[in-house]
Amino acid sequence: MNAVSFLEKQIPKFFSANLLDQVLVTIPSSGAKLDDIEAEELKIGLSFSNSYRTLLQKWNGLDLDVIRFFGVGNVTRRILRAAEWQNIYDSTENFLFIANDPAGFSYAENREGHIYSFDHDGGDGERICTNFDYFIIDHLFGKDSNKYMGEKWLAEIIALD
Repeated sequence: MNAVSFLEKQIPKFFSANLLDQVLVTIPSSGAKLDDIEAEELKIGLSFSNSYRTLLQKWNGLDLDVIRFFGVGNVTRRILRAAEWQNIYDSTENFLFIANDPAGFSYAENREGHIYSFDHDGGDGERICTNFDYFIIDHLFGKDSNKYMGEKWLAEIIALD
C-alpha cells in the first residue's frame, strides 16, 4: 500500500474518530499536472520522490491540520507551494522541503528519498524515515506515530482498527 491509497482509506476514519478536525483540513479537489510538478522541480533544482509525486498528482498538496504537505504551481487556498518553502534553513541545499507542522517542524526529502525533520530553531536535520510512504503510513498515522504526536495519539490511531 502506498501513502495515497492509505490516506484515501483512512481520512474518513480520522474524521469520524475526531482525530482530524474537518474545519482545519484542506483536501484539494484535483491534483497537479505532470508539467507543473516538473516545472517546480526545475525551479527548486531537485526532484520529488515518486511517492510524493503520486500525492501531488492526486491532491497537489494536502493540509491535514497536524501536517501540511506542499503543492506545486497554482495551489488551493491554505496549501503552501514547495518552491516558496525552499532555502529556509542553512546548509539544506540537498533537501527538498515537502511539509511542515503546527509545532514548527519542517520535513524534507533528500536525494535518496529519506525523510528528515528540521526544527524551526535551526540546526541539522534528523533522519526520521527511509521513505515517504513509511513517513505517512507508520510515522504519522501508524505503529510509530508516538514518535510524532505521543502515546495518546498512537492509542487513538490503534483504536481505529
